[in-house]
Amino acid sequence: MPPKTPQIQEAAVIGVPHPQWDEPPLLVAVPKAGVAPGDGLKRDVLAYMAAHPDVAKFAVPDDVLFVEAIPYGATGKVGLACALKACVLRPCLCVCVCVCGCV
Repeated sequence: MPPKTPQIQEAAVIGVPHPQWDEPPLLVAVPKAGVAPGDGLKRDVLAYMAAHPDVAKFAVPDDVLFVEAIPYGATGKVGLACALKACVLRPCLCVCVCVCGCV
């Protein structure tokens, strides 16, 4: 789990395929109520993570995908990496809904 940020309700980090790098991290985040997703929030969250002492430089995501909810499995665990990857890679099969309209 990524460190808690003031504007984010919950978040998960997944690896997404990349042509040059194996699977760089992508932060999938649910903004808190009243917080508008967008480039400003994305910059703030990425800067917060980059400055956090518990996050290694290579683990700081390059991008943030804002969603309305993060899917949970039958055991109640956050993740369902396949479902989150499907959300990123194949939005037509998405189980989470992007709040900023990027997917």
